[in-house]
Amino acid sequence: MHRPPAAQLHGLGVLEDRKSFASALKEIYRAVDADAADKLEDWRRYTTRTAHMAQSGTRP
Repeated sequence: MHRPPAAQLHGLGVLEDRKSFASALKEIYRAVDADAADKLEDWRRYTTRTAHMAQSGTRP
């Protein structure tokens, strides 16, 4: 596989160091996981609230 010169990679914004890339990827995954956890908690609250409303006969 042909690899472009490091200066060319740097100009394209590609991370040269694999450790830096792995670290950046881990940060992205952490952010996605945190966002997914927040959305899951919001969904849990919504379904719990609507279930209580359904049992009591009230409407949202």
